[in-house]
This record gives sequence, structure tokens and C-alpha cells, in this order.
Amino acid sequence: NSALLKALDFKWDEAVKEWMSILETEKDPYLRACLEYNIGLGCFMMGNRELALQWLTQSSVEYSSDMTTALISRVQKTE
Repeated sequence: NSALLKALDFKWDEAVKEWMSILETEKDPYLRACLEYNIGLGCFMMGNRELALQWLTQSSVEYSSDMTTALISRVQKTE
């Protein structure tokens, strides 16, 4: 919840670091995909579209979802 609160406060850099830390030990593909999505969203919000696409693509590989597909499309349109 700490990372979520940081994201809600627009402290994306701090939130991304926390999600990356959690990702290091997470084994469940669905939870990994959620973390990777959050990291991708954080990268996008900080203006790094290329890195956002890398994380979102990895999220789709782990566990495909309409939400991830939609964000990938949005990130690509803003390039």
C-alpha cells in the first residue's frame, strides 16, 4: 500500500522503486504482471515512454489483460 499512496501523491519515482523491489521476489505471474503494469504506468507518468513500453510489454508476456493492451496503445499514440 505504501507504493500506491506514493503514486496517489504523484511521487512516481518512489512508487516505481517500491514496486521494483517487490517484483524482485514475486513469483506469481499475475502479481508480477500487475507490478510490471504499475511500473510501466509510473514510467509513462514520468515521461519515459520507451521504458514504459518495455515494462508494459513484459506485463503482457506475464499475464495478458485488456487494461495493459489499452495503456500500450495510449503510450504508442503519444509518441
